[in-house]
Amino acid sequence: MGLWDKVYKTPLTLEISSLHGLFYVDFHRTAATKLYCGVLIGIAIVIVFNILWRRRLLWYVTAGVWGLSYVLLLHVYPIGIYLWDARVNIIEKEEPYLTQHIKDTQTAFELDTIQKVTQEPSEEPATLETITENEAIKQNIQLWDRRVLYEALRDKQIVTHYNFHPYTDVDRYKVNGEYRQVLIAAREVSPENNITGWEQLKLEYTHGYGVCMSPVNAFVEDGYPDFWISEVPIITQHGFEVTQPYIYYGEMTHDYAIVKTERKQKPTEDTDELPAVTDNNDVDVKAEKIATALKHTYTGDGGIPIGGWFRRLCFALRFDFFRVLRSDRITPESRIMFRRKIGTRRDGQLVWDRVSHIVPFLNYDPDPYIVVNNGQLYWIIDFYVTSQYYPNSQMYIDDTALLNRNGELYDEPDYDKFNYIRNSGVAVVNAYTGAVNFYAVKEDEEILQAYQKAFPDLFKTVEEMPEGLTAHLRYPDYLTRIQAEMYGTYHQNANDFYVQRNQWLIPKETYYSSKSDQEMMPYYAMIQLPGEDNMEFVNMIPLTPPKLDKRLKAWMVARCDAPNYGQRIIYILTNDVPGPTQIEADINKAISGDLLRWKEANDVIRGNLLIIPIEDALFYIEAIYLQEKKLTPKKGEKAIEPDTPRRPKLEMVVVKTGSSELGTAKTLDQALDVLFLGAPVNGEQSAVNGEKPMTIEELFKEMDRIDAASTAEKKQLRERITKLLEAQGDR
Repeated sequence: MGLWDKVYKTPLTLEISSLHGLFYVDFHRTAATKLYCGVLIGIAIVIVFNILWRRRLLWYVTAGVWGLSYVLLLHVYPIGIYLWDARVNIIEKEEPYLTQHIKDTQTAFELDTIQKVTQEPSEEPATLETITENEAIKQNIQLWDRRVLYEALRDKQIVTHYNFHPYTDVDRYKVNGEYRQVLIAAREVSPENNITGWEQLKLEYTHGYGVCMSPVNAFVEDGYPDFWISEVPIITQHGFEVTQPYIYYGEMTHDYAIVKTERKQKPTEDTDELPAVTDNNDVDVKAEKIATALKHTYTGDGGIPIGGWFRRLCFALRFDFFRVLRSDRITPESRIMFRRKIGTRRDGQLVWDRVSHIVPFLNYDPDPYIVVNNGQLYWIIDFYVTSQYYPNSQMYIDDTALLNRNGELYDEPDYDKFNYIRNSGVAVVNAYTGAVNFYAVKEDEEILQAYQKAFPDLFKTVEEMPEGLTAHLRYPDYLTRIQAEMYGTYHQNANDFYVQRNQWLIPKETYYSSKSDQEMMPYYAMIQLPGEDNMEFVNMIPLTPPKLDKRLKAWMVARCDAPNYGQRIIYILTNDVPGPTQIEADINKAISGDLLRWKEANDVIRGNLLIIPIEDALFYIEAIYLQEKKLTPKKGEKAIEPDTPRRPKLEMVVVKTGSSELGTAKTLDQALDVLFLGAPVNGEQSAVNGEKPMTIEELFKEMDRIDAASTAEKKQLRERITKLLEAQGDR
């Protein structure tokens, strides 16, 4: 009878018409629906008895009763309640229903377990020691943008017919006893367009090779990353070990492949595997090493053995009849691998991949990430349990989920909707064998418990996960964004909710744009939370009031490290603190001249604006990169390859804290010196933020004038004098 849709209709009250739940009119509609169900039961009884009575009049009466009850009870009565009663003193009538709706929505999106902490940033200005005494946090501030690093990888670590995913992964590792945040990317097979032969695509270019890993803020030799894992053959530092670097299952892998096949016995066997080389002996040696590393005979148990003639015939019918059946390079020991794609997105579309073929009733995170553990490479994919039928909870429309299940592109996006979500666990895929294991991280989740009972051997407990992988679990930023967006509205009481008096929104930033029009995405950071003793890996996002978007109201963190994994805390600020929009406006004003000059020959890339809490202060940090503009070939010249790497280079780091002026310089350390010490950039005596720097004599006079000032101000001034003396040398 579709009673769910009859009860959960769009509320008639205009002020709450966007909500999904039961409200004043809906409560009366529910009672009317129950009565309507009773009428239907009575009609059914009459129809059964009429089999014996055979009175035609009863058919007419029952049809009339059904029609009248349907119109009067389900349509006329609710409208009458609305017109006569609900529109009078709306908030008074809707308050208890709004209160219950808020409570149910909080439960459905797990907002009721978010811990609220009131934070009052110190009125004392932050000093240079505030950040230098927290060196562990400082060295983990992410200056490398994920997409900028991708361009650096393609410029420095590219190998012909292999590539990296445009969005490198963020993770953390223990390095020489220190906790370090890193960016890591897998080098996956990606043959050029001129590689079209079936044997090349299916029998030769079957796997990727290795990963590249670098710390998030280290720059070496002409602005390249400081690679801790890189190169082909693979080179590692700081105790990292990758004994099985071959990647047969990955984010960029779409087609089937056949491994353990016979190799061509030709002198030019590996010419397509080699990058372009010159007569230089060093280059020749390197090319030979690369070819040797990429040439690999599969030794794992991934895929399915092709076996004898019957199985080969079946695979030929499934994939490519004549080629699979007739190829003299395929042997009974050969193995065929298919459904090798890890990750649910391709070109902005959701697709069926390896894990969703195995367990299609779960939803998967669009951003898998690769992990190095015990010399092996693994993909970790968060999975979610969602529902559209949680009673009285608000519906969330996922504007990032464009569905593409049949390989066809839709003209109109098909958005995924749900009003209940839990990050119930992770799927782990071995990049070499393709073995998939599902681990239940949130074992007390009711829907997952039902799945566990239905499939008792499918889900393993988190205790069964290898310890090295458990240490790399991270709270998904996809879910952080959803919960932050919902919490911004559903943290209010009923009265505030009705008039949106205390609503919070995710702020905008100038990310890869010329104005603040990009919604901030959650970002991973290594910070020490207020009241905690140790630094930890968290996912965080700020929140601002909608009409005061230049002020920061709160920041939310999702903790990723054991034993606090999955715990979420929202820090509500009591002071007037500038928000991301205000900071971006200050940056635009301060560097407007530089922007005009840069744009003449470069594309300006504005990185993420990071808000990093250190002790009682909030530091705002943004990296700005310059990328050479695409060259347009002149008439008669050869067209430039569209995929030619154009590596962006770090041009400026911007730092701000509290009410201080901006500090801008080439590096983070120099920007901090400019911010706190008024130091000249790169040792040159020049204006800072448009102001003429003070001489030593002027600085001493300033000290005399602030004799009654606070200790912190005096300390800052002494630091500025010391820095200036160091810049001028001993005299």
